[in-house]
Amino acid sequence: MLIVADTSSPEDSSVSDWMHDIEIRRDPSHVRNLSPSQWSSLLKSKRFDIVENVLTHVPLEFNDWVLRSGTAQMEVDELRSDFLNAPTDVAEAFKIKVGGSGAINFQWDCVVIRSVRVG
Repeated sequence: MLIVADTSSPEDSSVSDWMHDIEIRRDPSHVRNLSPSQWSSLLKSKRFDIVENVLTHVPLEFNDWVLRSGTAQMEVDELRSDFLNAPTDVAEAFKIKVGGSGAINFQWDCVVIRSVRVG
């Protein structure tokens, strides 16, 4: 049995590319988030049957998010600008909201998949 719980990119490639760019600038060790369909294809190609597949989300707050990764201040400022000026489809996909205090809240989708190896 294999259980995967990981942040997931959207199926829309342009929104996914925005997320990838943001993540790699925040954390250079980042590789790439897979979309739900990519996760399913990968698991099936490795002979796993998907028993359960749930899409949920992880709520995040910008300042905490960049602090946890130790992102350099210059990059933090650029990332903040990218969030504040995100295209409409990106802002909607990630539920980007700016609070009265200027806090930026957003969410990443998260897949939780339970699968069983066949054979």
